Amino acid sequence: MRMPFLRSLSFVRLLINPGGSAEHLATAFKGTSVLTSLKLNCSSVDPSDAKHLLQSLGSSIAELCVSGHFLQPGGGVVFANYVAQNVTLKKLRVEGCVSSETTDLDNFFKGLQSNNSLEELCLNGFSLAKPEMESLAESVAMLRSLKLLEVWDKGDVGGAPLAELVGRNTGLRELRFSAGLVRSYDAFADAIRKNTRLEKLSLNLVQHENVDVCVYRRFLEALSCNKSLQRVTLNICDGLQTAFCHILREMGTEARVDFDTCKYEVPDLAGVLSYPEPFNLRYLCIWSEVPTPSALQQLVNFHQLRSLSMYLGDDLVGGDAATCIALFLASTKTLREARFVFTTTEESTHTLLKGISCNRSISELGIGRWSFGAAEMDLVHQIIKANTVLRSLNICPRDCKKSPLLELLPKYLLDNDHLLRVHMGPVLANYPVTQQLQEVTRRNLSRLYRAVLFVTGSRGRRYADAFDRVCASPTLIKEVMKYASESEEVATQRVRSHKIYLDQHFWVEVGVVRGAMMCENSDGGVQLDQIGLDNWLCIRQFLKVADIREPPAQAAATYRPRKRRYHSR
Repeated sequence: MRMPFLRSLSFVRLLINPGGSAEHLATAFKGTSVLTSLKLNCSSVDPSDAKHLLQSLGSSIAELCVSGHFLQPGGGVVFANYVAQNVTLKKLRVEGCVSSETTDLDNFFKGLQSNNSLEELCLNGFSLAKPEMESLAESVAMLRSLKLLEVWDKGDVGGAPLAELVGRNTGLRELRFSAGLVRSYDAFADAIRKNTRLEKLSLNLVQHENVDVCVYRRFLEALSCNKSLQRVTLNICDGLQTAFCHILREMGTEARVDFDTCKYEVPDLAGVLSYPEPFNLRYLCIWSEVPTPSALQQLVNFHQLRSLSMYLGDDLVGGDAATCIALFLASTKTLREARFVFTTTEESTHTLLKGISCNRSISELGIGRWSFGAAEMDLVHQIIKANTVLRSLNICPRDCKKSPLLELLPKYLLDNDHLLRVHMGPVLANYPVTQQLQEVTRRNLSRLYRAVLFVTGSRGRRYADAFDRVCASPTLIKEVMKYASESEEVATQRVRSHKIYLDQHFWVEVGVVRGAMMCENSDGGVQLDQIGLDNWLCIRQFLKVADIREPPAQAAATYRPRKRRYHSR
């Protein structure tokens, strides 16, 4: 089987039984000459089959994600050889499994030292003891090409070896370390005083007993002396958030530190929200009862908040609380994810939807237990029709089976070109509705893909129409970045230049004319046939590709048999 155009392939929880299935898969891999991204997440695979699959992988793969089973053949030597010899591999992710052995990891780490192309390495779900962590740090120190290291350990390993790696001032630009112990902060404090190259550091450290806020002070003092670190992300122990904010302010590091917390009960929330200076809290999750309006009013001070979740009790969220939340939603420019699970009246739903309608930053929205009337349904329709940023929508209204949303939401979605995931709970409550939602999201995914192709050079009415529909969406820029492996700045400029191209070559792309209609007149100005360009652009802003009917087939393309002439003799 040959798949010469396949560029990306993903297997999740793949079960490979002994006896031939691996051989068929290996044959398929050999037929993918341009495959650049592969994910092989196996729930079970025999070491001999894993070896066979590794040997069948082509040299074009730049991004690889595999489960720990692939470390087993030859005690990690087979996988190490593949990594060492692949000169195109840029990103590597290895998912841990229960059967991974220490020797497998040691050999793999040694193989890493021979690779000169790897830029990103992620180890997820391993239980690394101190010797393995030291071996990893030593190998990474020799990888001059590596820019990002991510270690998500499921044990309670100390982070001292990784801190020493930071202190050695290698070419590493970003480190993400999770599941180490809080006491590792001292080691990282010493390391960042020495480092002059690291730009981003994320520490998700855990503790087994109550710790004093002073554990963070020494680290933040060292950060204040470091000039290269631009962004530091920390998780803060429960109950220490307010004191931590005071230290941030005292050290002058509040602009460079984001911090994550799991959840706030209402008493803790009031203390944090009442802090007089805004700080870089990124994730805020509010549980238990409805916070007071005075506490919710402080949300507008959180200029770095990326994710807000509210899982409240059975009490109704009334007018004052809904107004405070709506004001925040209307004003924030950083919030990307929002989830609201609490009971509302139709009036408070209306207030909240008004706030959402003014928002231009949220890309993932979840709503649960809200009540919808006719006026609220109109607002939902307006939001769906006008919003170009929202990618994911999850709605589970109060009394779902009787809600008017069940019938109207699929119809509303026909007016949206940007939503890629839509779910209306509970799961399988109405299969026909689920089918309709899936059809719309599949349509939007196809349009997004064609728009990306237009940006990367494809021409024609279908590609131009897709681009015309989604060119204002931030999602298009992200997809162009992935497809063309470009920076955000370059991808943004690509989209912008193709918007100008479509404006100027509109009639060519819709198929009305065959050649370019742009020309320069005698005074150096640009005109479109006999219409000045500025005048045309005024018309263009009200005209879409979809507004132009496809031209009928050319008469010359239709076969007309010649009439035979009969001559009398």
